[in-house]
Amino acid sequence: MDAKAANSPPPRWLYVALTTAIVAVYWLPRLFRGFWIDEAGTYWIAHNGFSGVWSNLQIYPGQSVIYSHLSSLLAYGGSYKEALLRLPSVFGVLVSAWLLFKLTERIAGEGSGFLAVVPFLCAGAIVETATNARPYGLGLAVVLGSFWNLREWVHTNTNRSLIAYGLCSSLVIYFHYLFGLIFLVQLIYLVMARRWGRVFPWTRVLAVGSVILVAALPLVQQFFAIVHLSGAYTSPVLPTAVTFLSYYPLQVLAVAVIGLLFYRLLYPKWFGSLRLPERDDLALLAAWLLLGPVLIFILVRMTGYALFSTRYLVYALFPFFILLAWSIRQIGNERARLAVLFAIALNAALHVPAMRQQEWRTPLAEAQRLAGAETPLLLRSDFIESASRDLRGEPKPSSYLFAPLVAYPVPNEIIPVPFFVNHAAEQLLEGQIQERAATHRRFGLVATTGSDVLESLPAWFRNNGYQASAREVGSFTIVIFQRPG
Repeated sequence: MDAKAANSPPPRWLYVALTTAIVAVYWLPRLFRGFWIDEAGTYWIAHNGFSGVWSNLQIYPGQSVIYSHLSSLLAYGGSYKEALLRLPSVFGVLVSAWLLFKLTERIAGEGSGFLAVVPFLCAGAIVETATNARPYGLGLAVVLGSFWNLREWVHTNTNRSLIAYGLCSSLVIYFHYLFGLIFLVQLIYLVMARRWGRVFPWTRVLAVGSVILVAALPLVQQFFAIVHLSGAYTSPVLPTAVTFLSYYPLQVLAVAVIGLLFYRLLYPKWFGSLRLPERDDLALLAAWLLLGPVLIFILVRMTGYALFSTRYLVYALFPFFILLAWSIRQIGNERARLAVLFAIALNAALHVPAMRQQEWRTPLAEAQRLAGAETPLLLRSDFIESASRDLRGEPKPSSYLFAPLVAYPVPNEIIPVPFFVNHAAEQLLEGQIQERAATHRRFGLVATTGSDVLESLPAWFRNNGYQASAREVGSFTIVIFQRPG
């Protein structure tokens, strides 16, 4: 093969085929897995249909109003209920990929769009977002729509971009409150862009800002309800520097860095002088990449609130992929760039299938199989609010604390177990067991592996003459207690 052929651009369909294969191989299988606890909450809100969503949101506050109503249109029973409920997230992330392509082409240069999209579709956080029945996927689409149209307006001053910016931005906090941190990023961007020569009227910025503020007013009551409940959402384990760094998709970064170093050593002539993005774009990317994660990291370190989570901050990963595309574009051979993308896609096979959630379908089915339909099941709620609620009468249709049972009902009598089992809760559980011990020689216990109830209750059963056999199913432990004789 001559040098000209070796340096010729690969056909565009290869990029399209690669992105399609990534979605088919890494996304599709995950659409059919069981619901984890927050997805079960989504199903509980939506399962009564569109008309029942608002009343359920009053019971389970803090959920996205728009997303919950949309989910109700897809909340059906049957074998494919998981995949159906996850379709809005798939759609949202695919729209995000399209917008990321356009924004990357603007910032990093023509021909760089797929250099961002392929790593984006392979990253664990993005795969999880796309295959999760939660509002974050659609939230990403409106966040990126907001940034895309703001930059277009700053660079072109077109009214259409400003109107589209206002529409997208008005929707942002309707999908997640923490996504609202983008407005601090955008303010920094506007100040720096104006300082470096971009011309735009501040009066229009104030006008569209007022529209966004007015659009957020219906959420004020819900926001304060969440603030009131925030004390329950704390964690004794604070994030560290390692936690902060692991928020970023290092698996993708590592492959790209190895590829760049490899080509730099073997083919130094491929690398010319660096051409950086424009200054205002660099300011936008830096603030977008770091501001939200740093602020939340500091807040969590100071308060202990359990907020430093990838799904709450996933919106801040877009600039990572734009900068990565710019870096890969420094390789002056398009076939070599495509090879790096293939390496990133293949490397995803090492980490994407290994991602696990605490899905409820399998452990509930296995517990029923092991215990039998007549055996009472002690079931621990994975909602932390259950630790401070009176669980007598649970599970019940008007409560979300045992939402997985709505998606995956079992015929067994359920004895509710709170998220944390203190002395009073343990005494209550022991009393409920003793009431049933005269007619049942067998009990089952289903709890997340590592839960405190797996330490306290087995000891009580052993002291009362029961034999125990335990089995781990995914992230859960199922214990069957049998009294001889």
